[in-house]
Amino acid sequence: MHEFLSGLLQDLERHSRTLRDRLTALPADPDVSDHALGSYRVAEGVRREIEALLADPSISAPELWPNYLQLYKRWNEQIALVENFPLPFIERYGDKDRRITRFTRQLAAQVRWPIEPPLVCAFSHHYYWTIAVFNLIGAPGTGGSTLLGLPDLCHELGHVLMLRYERVLVG
Repeated sequence: MHEFLSGLLQDLERHSRTLRDRLTALPADPDVSDHALGSYRVAEGVRREIEALLADPSISAPELWPNYLQLYKRWNEQIALVENFPLPFIERYGDKDRRITRFTRQLAAQVRWPIEPPLVCAFSHHYYWTIAVFNLIGAPGTGGSTLLGLPDLCHELGHVLMLRYERVLVG
């Protein structure tokens, strides 16, 4: 079991390092830099925690293995989220995405949006959706060129706001 757990952790540490390195290698773009930095911090934080655990002699203690497997699960989920959401947004960010992101920023400024406006990418194949924890909104490919999607974009903004101000809004 010790070898199995160590192998899982080593593999996830390499995965985290690869993800971190891909984020570091991206060209600087002011529209995505905050998202790239936040994603980098998650990947590097997980990598460092795994590195520390692998160096900890307690990893050999069978009574702690269930706890370490739970840690592995949580870290793997964090890395999967970064890899599946912010990374594709950041790596493929282009002119259509820039247009709808800037439109969203203007909209947010007009309503005195209290937090950083989200990054919006126009490549969704499931209409509009949000990953509020990463401040990301997916929009259809034509989302930035029609007014019909504007209410749906505003709805998605509400998910981001709800996550940040849940205590105030829910009570």
